[in-house]
Amino acid sequence: QEERQAREGEEQRQTLKAAALEADEERQAAMLTGEEERKAEEVAVEAARKAEQEERQARMAAEAARREAEEEHRASEARAEEERKAREAAEEAARKAEQ
Repeated sequence: QEERQAREGEEQRQTLKAAALEADEERQAAMLTGEEERKAEEVAVEAARKAEQEERQARMAAEAARREAEEEHRASEARAEEERKAREAAEEAARKAEQ
């Protein structure tokens, strides 16, 4: 009977030891999962930050291109106006020369 009790006690001890090891493995796995989730969140936050920065830079580049196009348009209009005035002055000079 003592042998049987000793055997049962050893079996119970082994079962508890196995359960404790399994619980420890699950705890470690949960810690790893938590760490992986934290790292994934950090990566996502960094990716969002970079995307926002790239979007800002693209908006600034588009605005600069728009301003440059407006300046070129104004310069073109100014040149056309100068050419028109020069043509009118030449025509006026030609008319006066004919008189």
